[in-house]
Order: sequence, then structure tokens, then C-alpha cells
Amino acid sequence: MQELTQDLEPAEQRRAIAVVYLLVSAPAWQAMRDQWGLDGAEAGRAAAWAVRVLTDELRRNPASIKEVDDDDRRR
Repeated sequence: MQELTQDLEPAEQRRAIAVVYLLVSAPAWQAMRDQWGLDGAEAGRAAAWAVRVLTDELRRNPASIKEVDDDDRRR
């Protein structure tokens, strides 16, 4: 994550890393099991897919995380 977030502002780095951490955390896996009936392997695949989508987006367009801030300012 350091390579993907090195050019982001500290707050943006924290958000990106926090989301990835949440996706691979035990509470996320437990929620996928309890709320969606996924077993450990399925939850792992779902989390891996989500992490890949997020990291691919950061590689493709690092500024995309800034768009969230821009959206908030427009409201």
C-alpha cells in the first residue's frame, strides 16, 4: 500500500489503507459469513476482489480518492 499511496495526502493515505484493512479484517469476514452466508474461502475471494478493484483504481487514477473530497465540497 505504501507504493500506491505515497503520492497522496496523509488523510487520503489513511482512508485508502483503512478501507483495505477493513476488507481483510476478521469482522469483515464474520459479517460476510453471518449476513451473507459466505464460507471462509468465499469471503476471502470477495475481499480479494474488492482489494484488487481498489488497488487497480489507485494505480489507474490516484486522484480518484480526492474526488470524494470534491463531492463533499459541492454539496
